[in-house]
Amino acid sequence: MAIRITNLTAEDVEECYPGVENEEKRAWVRRMMAKGMRRKFAVEGDERVGWVEYAPTEEALDAVAGEAVNHIHCLIDGRDYSGGGDAARVLLAAVEEDSAEEERGVSYSSHKFANLLVELGYGVVTGHDLGTLYLKATDPSQVVRFIETRVPEVQLEQGRVVVDLYWNYWCSDCAYGRGGDGLEGVRTACAEDGDAIVLREHELDRALIEQLGLGHNMSLIDGKNVSPFVCLTSKDWVRDAIQEARASSSS
Repeated sequence: MAIRITNLTAEDVEECYPGVENEEKRAWVRRMMAKGMRRKFAVEGDERVGWVEYAPTEEALDAVAGEAVNHIHCLIDGRDYSGGGDAARVLLAAVEEDSAEEERGVSYSSHKFANLLVELGYGVVTGHDLGTLYLKATDPSQVVRFIETRVPEVQLEQGRVVVDLYWNYWCSDCAYGRGGDGLEGVRTACAEDGDAIVLREHELDRALIEQLGLGHNMSLIDGKNVSPFVCLTSKDWVRDAIQEARASSSS
């Protein structure tokens, strides 16, 4: 059965994120769609088998900057999560088609889909420990680069452990903890010690992404970068990091 592409529209957001509990998420999606973010679904029969979400680099939700490029910040192939199968191929083709009409290239950064991207004509721009940056351009004016990461200065407090939690709203894995306890795990671990812990949360909007070069999530404990991926953080891991910070400050 052939895979077809459907597009998320403003009218579909309510169905995609139903209920009072998703009110904030719906507002965020509509706000980002107004800035140019788009989502496409790969559908086979009645089943969604993948999706892609992307935006112009001017509003990108990854730590990239560029000119005349649409950047993919989320690409999911439900049947081949890392290598990429038919769903990823069809989704990439759909993004490329729309981008060509806008005279824009297409970029993507990840550890996933390396062979597929090269096969489809994406070139490697650069790489670092959080992933490789790829670009498929049709004109020399279409360029993209990583924004250099800058660990922010932290205002410490005497006798208290300060946890700064930077997180990106677009990724539900990070919010709900795929492979870990996620944001709620960090919050729970911090709340256990009451006033002894100061938790400061920072949502990574575009201005903060450009300032810090931080598109993925990060936890700082007393100014030390202890986790580049909140989605992989367990409550026990956060507790241990807090205890280590306490021991260090008292020694």
